[in-house]
Amino acid sequence: MTSEWTPEAIRALGATNVSNAQASAERWTPGKWFGVILLTGCQPVASPLMGIIFNDTKYGYIATTNAAAPKEGKACAQTILGLVATGDASISAAKAAGGITEVAHIDYSAHSILGVVADFCTIVKGT
Repeated sequence: MTSEWTPEAIRALGATNVSNAQASAERWTPGKWFGVILLTGCQPVASPLMGIIFNDTKYGYIATTNAAAPKEGKACAQTILGLVATGDASISAAKAAGGITEVAHIDYSAHSILGVVADFCTIVKGT
């Protein structure tokens, strides 16, 4: 088995010799790999800014020449751990929610806590 341990593999594990490399490789049990994969499932929500611990941002996307904006519609989608995502955050869903026929501008908002729960909303204003 020592012939499988190339110098590059030994250095990648932070070891100095084959026995140290084997010991280091054996510490990575399937349970530990599962934990690493589960933690990488924490997903940041789309936003111009990155907040790993907390994110609560709102940002503009499109503005039209239609200046009147008495109505507002909002449509959101949510995710949990980046594993389950639900909702309709489309512009058409936001327009329908606000009873809007002519769009004045579109904004987005993002909210995330530790990448565990997150929501992304489309906010449409118009007439």
